[in-house]
Amino acid sequence: MARDLNLGTPSDRGGILQWASQGEGLRPLPTSTSETRTCLAAMRDAWRRADWNEVIIQADALLKMWPGHTDALKMRLKAAINAGRLDIAAEAAIAAAEEHPLPAFIAAKKLISGRQPEAAAHVLIALRQTGSGTALDGWDDITAKAAANLVKLAGQARSAGDGEGYRQLLGLGVAVTPENAALRKRADTLRAETVEQAKRVDFEKDPQEFVAAWERVLKVDPKHVTAIKRLATAAEKSDDAGRAMEFWARLLDVDLTNTVAAQRLARAASRSGREHEGLVTLYDAGLAAPGSEHIARLTHKVRSACKLAVRGGDGLTAAHHLVLLLQVEQGDEELEVLRRKVLSLLNKELSAFRKAEQPGSAAAVAARLLQLDPHNVPALTAVARYLYQSRDFAEAANYYQRLTDATPDSAVNWLHLARARHRAGDLRGASNAVAQSRSLAPDNSASENLDRLLKSKLPG
Repeated sequence: MARDLNLGTPSDRGGILQWASQGEGLRPLPTSTSETRTCLAAMRDAWRRADWNEVIIQADALLKMWPGHTDALKMRLKAAINAGRLDIAAEAAIAAAEEHPLPAFIAAKKLISGRQPEAAAHVLIALRQTGSGTALDGWDDITAKAAANLVKLAGQARSAGDGEGYRQLLGLGVAVTPENAALRKRADTLRAETVEQAKRVDFEKDPQEFVAAWERVLKVDPKHVTAIKRLATAAEKSDDAGRAMEFWARLLDVDLTNTVAAQRLARAASRSGREHEGLVTLYDAGLAAPGSEHIARLTHKVRSACKLAVRGGDGLTAAHHLVLLLQVEQGDEELEVLRRKVLSLLNKELSAFRKAEQPGSAAAVAARLLQLDPHNVPALTAVARYLYQSRDFAEAANYYQRLTDATPDSAVNWLHLARARHRAGDLRGASNAVAQSRSLAPDNSASENLDRLLKSKLPG
């Protein structure tokens, strides 16, 4: 699914940084600037001392405050490899696979050498999903070796009567090397056997075994359409609307043209009180076109939730719903009125957090505000400053660039952009920005000093 509008559920103020930034294109923001700086410094100090266990401890602490912190992911993975902590290396490699494929691949090789082919397989699958894994040098050899080990273990499991283990191991092997014809043939045979066994179970006579049997099919073939349908229907019959919704969503991942699944998903979302999540799923699948009755029911519920949040003065929750409504529905007068009210609430919250000197909370509100008002200068300023204070200089530079686009005559904002680019290692970009700042405020000593420093670093 190409678009991600699932901005989470704003259940408490302590967690707003996690969800308020996602739709704005930010990585999740940290919860405390000073604490993140402390953790980052401690992690880097431990790295210089080659204290790998301490690196892992500090990286874990940093990732709790700032999920997805790229340096923490990389250093935690490398420290786990250096310390021979294969238990941590596997999980760390999966988490870092997208941004740091080479260290993750090295971890997979270490896991295979350490006779942990299942853990290695999960890392290799994560790398394959990022799209970068197959280009790594030695990819074919390592995946073949992992698959061979998995097949061997699968054979041992089957000989021991462990059908569950056999299915799981064979499924992992196919996921690691889907091009392996011999392995796929085994999987096809296993899938056919498992499906036949599942067909013999009657839901009315033994609902638990019915569900277990079709779940075994999915372990062999996670995209098996019949298995997904049977499990979704079983969940409906068991009045488990939340589980039914998850299976209908899974079916849409396999077949985006299945309008029946879309309708059943919408019904399950309404019954489970997860209208927002259901509407997001259908929107992502391109099945949220206005006019259909089931979409109308969901949007009505989401709109009602937005209005309720506005009446309660909760700008963040209201914006959470409004952003989705503006994507799904055609604009109308009521939505525009809601938009103005939500913007007013968010602007007041942003101002209050800034006056209270709570930069993290201000940045979270600002990130949501930018989804509704992309050129809002106070919001851009709050996010840019917070990212800079959190030492994410490259991302801060992106926001300062947007700020200078909105305020091209502000020498101060051009100087901030220059500083962020400088700290991010973009010396030429920093030089251009500081030159713009000096042209607007020639007597500013700060821009003059930075200009001099940059000239001393740039060649020629």
